[in-house]
Amino acid sequence: MERPDDVQPPGLFYELPYFTTYADSWQLHDAKKYPQNREGVRLHLDYPFPGILSFTRLFADLDYLRQIESSRADNVQEPGFIEPFFGVRTEEGAGKKGSISHGGIGVSSDLPYNHKVSLGYSLYQYRRKTNDANNMDFDVNAVSLTYGYPLLYRLRSKMYFDVGNTFLAVDGKFFSESHNADFIQSAPFMGIDYKYLRSPDTVLSFFVNSRYLLQNDRAEPLLLGDYDAFLTSFGLKIEF
Repeated sequence: MERPDDVQPPGLFYELPYFTTYADSWQLHDAKKYPQNREGVRLHLDYPFPGILSFTRLFADLDYLRQIESSRADNVQEPGFIEPFFGVRTEEGAGKKGSISHGGIGVSSDLPYNHKVSLGYSLYQYRRKTNDANNMDFDVNAVSLTYGYPLLYRLRSKMYFDVGNTFLAVDGKFFSESHNADFIQSAPFMGIDYKYLRSPDTVLSFFVNSRYLLQNDRAEPLLLGDYDAFLTSFGLKIEF
Protein backbone atom coordinates (compact mmCIF):
# COMPACT_ATOMS: atom_id res chain seq x y z
CA MET A 1 0.00 0.00 0.00
CA GLU A 2 1.29 3.46 -0.92
CA ARG A 3 -0.38 6.36 0.89
CA PRO A 4 1.26 9.56 2.19
CA ASP A 5 0.68 10.45 5.83
CA ASP A 6 -1.23 13.65 5.02
CA VAL A 7 -3.88 12.15 2.71
CA GLN A 8 -7.25 10.74 3.70
CA PRO A 9 -7.90 7.08 4.61
CA PRO A 10 -8.94 4.83 1.72
CA GLY A 11 -12.66 5.33 1.31
CA LEU A 12 -14.31 2.51 -0.60
CA PHE A 13 -16.00 4.57 -3.28
CA TYR A 14 -17.68 1.53 -4.85
CA GLU A 15 -20.07 1.70 -1.88
CA LEU A 16 -22.09 4.35 -3.71
CA PRO A 17 -23.60 6.82 -3.13
CA TYR A 18 -21.97 7.62 0.22
CA PHE A 19 -18.75 5.55 0.18
CA THR A 20 -18.32 6.25 3.87
CA THR A 21 -17.28 2.64 4.40
CA TYR A 22 -13.54 2.47 5.03
CA ALA A 23 -11.07 -0.36 4.89
CA ASP A 24 -10.91 -2.30 8.18
CA SER A 25 -14.26 -0.92 9.38
CA TRP A 26 -17.92 -2.00 9.30
CA GLN A 27 -21.27 -0.25 9.47
CA LEU A 28 -24.57 -1.57 10.77
CA HIS A 29 -26.82 1.08 9.19
CA ASP A 30 -27.63 1.06 5.46
CA ALA A 31 -27.36 4.78 4.62
CA LYS A 32 -28.06 4.04 0.95
CA LYS A 33 -31.46 2.46 1.54
CA TYR A 34 -32.39 4.53 4.60
CA PRO A 35 -30.44 7.82 4.31
CA GLN A 36 -30.39 10.16 7.26
CA ASN A 37 -30.99 13.90 6.83
CA ARG A 38 -32.34 13.64 3.27
CA GLU A 39 -35.36 14.80 1.30
CA GLY A 40 -36.12 14.45 -2.39
CA VAL A 41 -37.42 12.00 -4.96
CA ARG A 42 -36.52 8.52 -6.17
CA LEU A 43 -37.80 7.05 -9.42
CA HIS A 44 -37.32 3.44 -10.51
CA LEU A 45 -38.36 1.79 -13.78
CA ASP A 46 -38.28 -1.96 -14.24
CA TYR A 47 -39.37 -3.41 -17.59
CA PRO A 48 -39.43 -7.21 -18.15
CA PHE A 49 -38.73 -9.09 -21.39
CA PRO A 50 -39.80 -12.69 -20.72
CA GLY A 51 -38.50 -15.28 -23.18
CA ILE A 52 -38.95 -18.99 -23.78
CA LEU A 53 -35.66 -20.03 -22.15
CA SER A 54 -34.63 -16.79 -20.47
CA PHE A 55 -35.96 -13.76 -18.65
CA THR A 56 -34.48 -10.29 -19.13
CA ARG A 57 -35.37 -7.00 -17.52
CA LEU A 58 -34.24 -3.45 -18.16
CA PHE A 59 -34.09 -1.06 -15.22
CA ALA A 60 -33.46 2.64 -14.79
CA ASP A 61 -33.12 4.90 -11.76
CA LEU A 62 -33.33 8.65 -11.28
CA ASP A 63 -32.75 10.19 -7.84
CA TYR A 64 -32.34 13.64 -6.36
CA LEU A 65 -31.72 13.90 -2.61
CA ARG A 66 -30.82 17.03 -0.67
CA GLN A 67 -29.91 17.66 2.95
CA ILE A 68 -32.83 18.53 5.21
CA GLU A 69 -30.53 20.40 7.58
CA SER A 70 -27.22 21.83 6.44
CA SER A 71 -23.96 20.93 8.15
CA ARG A 72 -23.66 24.14 10.15
CA ALA A 73 -21.51 23.98 13.25
CA ASP A 74 -24.51 24.17 15.61
CA ASN A 75 -26.21 21.30 13.76
CA VAL A 76 -23.12 19.11 13.66
CA GLN A 77 -22.56 19.57 17.39
CA GLU A 78 -26.19 18.92 18.31
CA PRO A 79 -26.79 15.50 19.92
CA GLY A 80 -28.67 13.19 17.57
CA PHE A 81 -27.69 14.97 14.36
CA ILE A 82 -26.48 12.43 11.78
CA GLU A 83 -25.06 13.33 8.39
CA PRO A 84 -23.70 10.34 6.41
CA PHE A 85 -21.67 12.28 3.85
CA PHE A 86 -21.57 16.08 3.86
CA GLY A 87 -19.05 16.73 6.62
CA VAL A 88 -17.29 20.01 7.35
CA ARG A 89 -13.72 21.29 7.20
CA THR A 90 -14.20 24.69 8.88
CA GLU A 91 -15.16 25.68 12.44
CA GLU A 92 -18.39 27.41 11.37
CA GLY A 93 -19.45 24.50 9.17
CA ALA A 94 -21.41 24.86 5.92
CA GLY A 95 -24.69 26.76 5.74
CA LYS A 96 -25.44 25.64 2.20
CA LYS A 97 -27.23 22.35 1.76
CA GLY A 98 -25.55 19.61 -0.23
CA SER A 99 -27.28 17.44 -2.85
CA ILE A 100 -26.71 14.17 -4.68
CA SER A 101 -28.14 13.51 -8.15
CA HIS A 102 -28.09 10.04 -9.65
CA GLY A 103 -29.04 8.50 -12.97
CA GLY A 104 -28.57 4.84 -13.78
CA ILE A 105 -29.47 2.22 -16.37
CA GLY A 106 -28.85 -1.50 -16.59
CA VAL A 107 -29.90 -4.94 -17.77
CA SER A 108 -30.28 -8.20 -15.88
CA SER A 109 -30.88 -11.62 -17.43
CA ASP A 110 -31.76 -15.08 -16.18
CA LEU A 111 -30.21 -17.26 -18.86
CA PRO A 112 -30.81 -20.90 -19.84
CA TYR A 113 -29.66 -23.50 -17.29
CA ASN A 114 -30.21 -20.94 -14.49
CA HIS A 115 -27.17 -18.79 -15.24
CA LYS A 116 -27.42 -15.08 -14.35
CA VAL A 117 -25.72 -11.96 -15.67
CA SER A 118 -26.20 -8.23 -15.03
CA LEU A 119 -24.61 -5.03 -16.30
CA GLY A 120 -25.21 -1.50 -15.00
CA TYR A 121 -24.00 2.08 -15.42
CA SER A 122 -24.50 4.99 -13.02
CA LEU A 123 -23.62 8.68 -12.88
CA TYR A 124 -23.56 10.40 -9.48
CA GLN A 125 -23.19 14.17 -9.12
CA TYR A 126 -22.30 15.64 -5.73
CA ARG A 127 -22.86 19.34 -5.20
CA ARG A 128 -22.30 21.73 -2.29
CA LYS A 129 -20.70 24.81 -3.80
CA THR A 130 -19.12 27.07 -1.21
CA ASN A 131 -16.20 29.49 -1.19
CA ASP A 132 -14.16 27.64 1.40
CA ALA A 133 -12.77 24.21 2.28
CA ASN A 134 -16.32 22.76 2.49
CA ASN A 135 -16.74 23.02 -1.29
CA MET A 136 -17.83 19.77 -2.99
CA ASP A 137 -18.43 19.59 -6.72
CA PHE A 138 -17.51 16.27 -8.32
CA ASP A 139 -18.88 13.42 -10.46
CA VAL A 140 -18.61 9.65 -10.18
CA ASN A 141 -19.04 7.37 -13.22
CA ALA A 142 -19.55 3.73 -12.26
CA VAL A 143 -19.88 0.47 -14.22
CA SER A 144 -20.71 -2.89 -12.63
CA LEU A 145 -20.80 -6.41 -14.08
CA THR A 146 -21.89 -9.60 -12.29
CA TYR A 147 -22.16 -13.23 -13.40
CA GLY A 148 -23.78 -15.99 -11.36
CA TYR A 149 -23.12 -19.71 -11.89
CA PRO A 150 -25.64 -22.13 -10.30
CA LEU A 151 -23.93 -24.64 -8.02
CA LEU A 152 -27.28 -25.84 -6.70
CA TYR A 153 -30.72 -25.09 -8.08
CA ARG A 154 -33.72 -26.80 -6.53
CA LEU A 155 -37.23 -25.76 -5.64
CA ARG A 156 -36.29 -24.73 -2.10
CA SER A 157 -32.49 -24.51 -2.19
CA LYS A 158 -30.41 -22.33 -4.50
CA MET A 159 -26.66 -21.71 -4.38
CA TYR A 160 -24.71 -19.47 -6.76
CA PHE A 161 -21.05 -18.83 -7.35
CA ASP A 162 -20.83 -15.12 -8.20
CA VAL A 163 -18.01 -13.19 -9.86
CA GLY A 164 -17.95 -9.59 -11.02
CA ASN A 165 -16.33 -6.19 -10.88
CA THR A 166 -17.23 -2.59 -10.08
CA PHE A 167 -15.19 0.10 -11.83
CA LEU A 168 -15.54 3.81 -11.23
CA ALA A 169 -13.85 7.11 -11.97
CA VAL A 170 -14.04 10.18 -9.70
CA ASP A 171 -13.33 13.68 -10.98
CA GLY A 172 -13.88 17.17 -9.52
CA LYS A 173 -13.51 19.13 -6.30
CA PHE A 174 -13.62 17.19 -3.02
CA PHE A 175 -13.57 19.46 0.05
CA SER A 176 -11.62 21.99 -2.01
CA GLU A 177 -12.08 25.11 -4.14
CA SER A 178 -9.67 23.71 -6.73
CA HIS A 179 -9.72 20.51 -8.79
CA ASN A 180 -8.18 17.88 -6.50
CA ALA A 181 -10.08 14.62 -7.17
CA ASP A 182 -8.93 12.48 -10.09
CA PHE A 183 -8.73 8.79 -9.33
CA ILE A 184 -10.12 5.42 -10.35
CA GLN A 185 -11.13 2.42 -8.28
CA SER A 186 -11.97 -1.16 -9.15
CA ALA A 187 -13.35 -3.88 -6.91
CA PRO A 188 -13.40 -7.36 -8.54
CA PHE A 189 -15.04 -9.98 -6.35
CA MET A 190 -16.03 -13.62 -6.05
CA GLY A 191 -18.31 -15.34 -3.58
CA ILE A 192 -20.99 -17.87 -2.66
CA ASP A 193 -24.66 -16.96 -2.21
CA TYR A 194 -27.08 -19.54 -0.75
CA LYS A 195 -30.83 -19.25 -0.20
CA TYR A 196 -33.20 -21.74 1.40
CA LEU A 197 -36.98 -21.39 1.28
CA ARG A 198 -38.04 -22.89 4.60
CA SER A 199 -41.74 -22.06 4.18
CA PRO A 200 -43.81 -19.87 1.83
CA ASP A 201 -42.98 -16.79 3.93
CA THR A 202 -39.58 -17.64 5.48
CA VAL A 203 -36.27 -17.39 3.62
CA LEU A 204 -32.86 -18.20 5.07
CA SER A 205 -29.88 -16.79 3.14
CA PHE A 206 -26.12 -16.87 3.63
CA PHE A 207 -23.26 -15.34 1.67
CA VAL A 208 -19.47 -15.14 1.79
CA ASN A 209 -17.67 -12.69 -0.44
CA SER A 210 -14.02 -11.83 -1.14
CA ARG A 211 -13.20 -8.56 -2.90
CA TYR A 212 -9.93 -7.08 -4.16
CA LEU A 213 -9.79 -3.31 -3.76
CA LEU A 214 -7.55 -1.31 -6.10
CA GLN A 215 -7.19 2.46 -6.16
CA ASN A 216 -5.11 4.60 -8.52
CA ASP A 217 -4.87 8.27 -7.51
CA ARG A 218 -3.91 10.48 -10.45
CA ALA A 219 -4.28 13.85 -8.69
CA GLU A 220 -1.42 16.28 -8.03
CA PRO A 221 -0.96 16.40 -5.10
CA LEU A 222 -2.42 13.04 -4.08
CA LEU A 223 -5.86 13.13 -2.49
CA LEU A 224 -6.31 9.54 -1.34
CA GLY A 225 -3.13 7.90 -2.57
CA ASP A 226 -2.71 4.52 -4.25
CA TYR A 227 -4.21 1.59 -2.41
CA ASP A 228 -4.78 -2.14 -2.75
CA ALA A 229 -6.15 -4.71 -0.31
CA PHE A 230 -8.40 -7.74 0.09
CA LEU A 231 -11.74 -7.52 1.88
CA THR A 232 -13.70 -10.63 2.91
CA SER A 233 -17.23 -10.41 4.27
CA PHE A 234 -20.02 -12.81 5.15
CA GLY A 235 -23.61 -12.54 6.30
CA LEU A 236 -26.65 -14.45 7.46
CA LYS A 237 -30.19 -13.20 6.95
CA ILE A 238 -33.64 -14.54 7.88
CA GLU A 239 -36.69 -13.08 6.16
CA PHE A 240 -40.16 -13.79 7.57
